[in-house]
Amino acid sequence: MKRIARDWKNWIYHNRFCPGIFLVLLLLLAPSLVHAQSSTLKLDSVSVNENNHVVIGWTLQTHITDGFIEIHRQLDGGGFAPITQLPITQNRYIDQGVNAQNKSYAYYVVARHTDTGSTIAISDEVHHTMFLANVQYDVCGRIMVPAWQKYHITTSGQNPQPLPVPFDSTRVWVSLNGNEFDERITLPFGQEQMLLNFQQEGRYCLKLRSFHSETQISTTSNRYCLDVAFAPVPEGLKFATLSVDSRSEGVEITLEAANNADDITAVLLRFAPEQDDFVLVDTLSFAGSSFAFYHENPMVNQRSEKYKFHVLDSCLSHSYTLGPVSTLFAEANVLDDLVYEIRWNLYDGWPMGAFRHIIRRSAGNGEWEDIAFTDGNTTSYLDDMTTQGEETSLQSIRYHVMSEEYLADNEFPQEEASVISNTVTLKRSMEVFIPNAFNPESAIAENRMFKPVFVNFMPAEYSLSIFNRWGERFFTSNDPYQGWDGSHGSTRAASGVYPWVVKYTDSEGQSHEKAGTVLLIRN
Repeated sequence: MKRIARDWKNWIYHNRFCPGIFLVLLLLLAPSLVHAQSSTLKLDSVSVNENNHVVIGWTLQTHITDGFIEIHRQLDGGGFAPITQLPITQNRYIDQGVNAQNKSYAYYVVARHTDTGSTIAISDEVHHTMFLANVQYDVCGRIMVPAWQKYHITTSGQNPQPLPVPFDSTRVWVSLNGNEFDERITLPFGQEQMLLNFQQEGRYCLKLRSFHSETQISTTSNRYCLDVAFAPVPEGLKFATLSVDSRSEGVEITLEAANNADDITAVLLRFAPEQDDFVLVDTLSFAGSSFAFYHENPMVNQRSEKYKFHVLDSCLSHSYTLGPVSTLFAEANVLDDLVYEIRWNLYDGWPMGAFRHIIRRSAGNGEWEDIAFTDGNTTSYLDDMTTQGEETSLQSIRYHVMSEEYLADNEFPQEEASVISNTVTLKRSMEVFIPNAFNPESAIAENRMFKPVFVNFMPAEYSLSIFNRWGERFFTSNDPYQGWDGSHGSTRAASGVYPWVVKYTDSEGQSHEKAGTVLLIRN
């Protein structure tokens, strides 16, 4: 058309003296010249709506009313094809035949004459939608990494060339669990990746919107939605027991999980009073419904020891804390000979507390026996052994306390829901009393026999020998309860002084030998 106008001007110059011909040609060609100089078509933007359809917007400036708009979309093979024809007055179209969730789409627009189909104007730019291609998230870092293809414009020829894009910023919008989108960050237009922190689990949807700050023209990308979850956390984990071992040399710790758990990692810490803080004991990994761990800790004999667990998620980050829980600590005091007071703290590792306490005693090296039962809130017991008979001769007495958990669905606790305190030992001084005289005819039973009296212990090995005045041994006993009654065989020994020798081993394994004389008295 520009060439026609140029030729037309040259013809007028050379034929300016033929006004008739000039008028006829002017009437014929004037409409084309006006249209060629005044019709322009500009593609403003292509944008993706909430349904992942593409919205195309354009601006046509023309005086022609008898025409139509033709939308061209790029094919998978790379070429373009028309997809619809619209009234020439229309300036917006939604392409519902695509799913912009899957890829970027490219468009250009043509304005044509209705009768001939000839071109009125054509957008000499191809606009490509902005495409949010992928959103990855780092579970351990709690960050999302969206990546996209920015909005771009090319020429419409067979070898498309990039053209300037009328956008200067890109804004990232985020929606959580179906709520309204809110703007999170504004980026330079050329950026095509970023990091986005998230602090909540849920379904995230992201979209991008590029803006031109002066004209306020904008374009929106497709939506990209993904479900975000934090690192798996072991659920239903609890302290089952925190019990002192039978030797009072350490702590037996048992954890339980509501369901079989895989790859649980937890950090065990112990409270150190000297540092006034918890210190690391060990990092433990386990699986299953229960786990037992032993921590050697001789301090359980001196105080209640406090422990807690930091349970980690699969990223080895602190998820939640179990405890702290304190060990059961018992101590005993001597109130009088054979009267002892046992005191203990309340175990704090059970939600509903203790059902009852069982006080156990071991005399000497004997078996443990239950000597008393108290309710779950009691913290002391008085043990009076003055009526215990021969047990009063024992050199040591040991105590410990067992607490049993209160269970709401069971009046009596189960055996495994119990913890034991440290063992407290009371040692009585070992003494040996050997009389220097006795009378077999005495009215007092204790004076009728000669034998050593062992106080607070009984010898492990023992022998008593009695000699006559010539040094001849005529009586021997290996039983500490069997003494000399003053007889010599079937006859009574005469009154007088008799030498003796006692050999014994005490309760601590030490051997002793004593010798002396005893006066035999006859009435």
